[in-house]
Amino acid sequence: MENKLNEGLGYAKETLGSVLGNENLQSQGAAEKSAAQAEISRAQAQQNAENLKDQAGDKVEETKQQASDKAEVLRNNAQEATENAKSAVYDSVPNPQESK
Repeated sequence: MENKLNEGLGYAKETLGSVLGNENLQSQGAAEKSAAQAEISRAQAQQNAENLKDQAGDKVEETKQQASDKAEVLRNNAQEATENAKSAVYDSVPNPQESK
């Protein structure tokens, strides 16, 4: 907010200097306006960077959760395949008590 005020004041000085023919006041106003605009741009860039950082962090957490979920599914599938293989082996071995 302060930067917007400084930008407006710089613009006013620049305009007043132009109207009065005072090049010093006009230059001073232009410099103040430019400095305020640069600070506004810097603050916006910083905010954008913070937003991107937050978004990246969120995406990392989302990806970690998806990987964890997928690992759980694969672990369950492997466990089920192991149990099925054990059952198949057990079922393929003849039971000595059945042959009597």
